[in-house]
Amino acid sequence: MGVLLLIQLSHSSPWGSASSINWIIPFFSMSLAFNIIVTIAIVGRLYYFRRSMLSIFPGNSHGDHYTNIAAIFVESSVITAAFTLLCLVPLVRGSAVANVFLQPLGEIQVSASRVVGFTLN
Repeated sequence: MGVLLLIQLSHSSPWGSASSINWIIPFFSMSLAFNIIVTIAIVGRLYYFRRSMLSIFPGNSHGDHYTNIAAIFVESSVITAAFTLLCLVPLVRGSAVANVFLQPLGEIQVSASRVVGFTLN
């Protein structure tokens, strides 16, 4: 999907292309869905480890590390997902407001990844 988007962007503007399919909307939709699905899978696995840790070592504080790490992943994913939605909704509607949110999207995605790295260290 990303390759098709790059081919389309290299030949024309992503907002008014001559091709029959505008690849930027499916690309952002798939990116958003993949981000949410992977985050749910990671958080689910962390909660599974937390439950197994609590079954081995009874007590309240033995699984706190897994809960804190899951919260960090959710916070990072929410930042990226919210900003992608802010870009995707005007893009689907055909509004020029999408340009405002599209420009800093790369920086937001990098910042969300840095949240995980800085918080875990």
